Amino acid sequence: MSLNIRMMTLSLIIGSNFFSLLSTPALAQRAYLSGPRGRLNYGRGTYYGPYGGYVRGAGAAGLAAGGNAGFAAGAHNAVAPNGSTFNGAHAGAFKRGVGFFNKNAYSVQGANGNNLNHYSKSAYNAQTGKGFAEGANSGTINGKPVGDQYQFTGQKGEGLNGTVDTVNHGDYNVQVPAGGGKPVVTETQTPTTSP
Repeated sequence: MSLNIRMMTLSLIIGSNFFSLLSTPALAQRAYLSGPRGRLNYGRGTYYGPYGGYVRGAGAAGLAAGGNAGFAAGAHNAVAPNGSTFNGAHAGAFKRGVGFFNKNAYSVQGANGNNLNHYSKSAYNAQTGKGFAEGANSGTINGKPVGDQYQFTGQKGEGLNGTVDTVNHGDYNVQVPAGGGKPVVTETQTPTTSP
């Protein structure tokens, strides 16, 4: 069983490789600030492909001196020559000794009618040792529903526990032992046949 269907699904939805169609940037702006307390980077641009597609995006990232804290955020929009679209955004930050958070979401609409919507978020509190990760994917491929939803929680030194619920591929409980041992996957609902 593969818990990561996103990349395969994206390939099926778009029907072609977005990024192989891109050429030189038509508009790009970048700014860098650097000093004794850290570095800040910002950039945005639009890149047009030779066959009519484009990617447009903006983002920023910062890192404190010594690497003790940082953040990154951005948003992107793309259109392939065949009319397929991608829209997405992400944000995350960390501080050593405190923890981190991360969120991202995207939506893909294929010119052939296939689509996928995704969101995920995770966080870890270094002071309590607790963390979580959750997310979901939903959409249709060739007129059939696809998707999954997952939720994991963990405590430092105790491993992770979670559930993965899928559309037509069964539901599962997953336990990952501390230290990264082999996950124990227990089926909780038998896969069904797609309609």
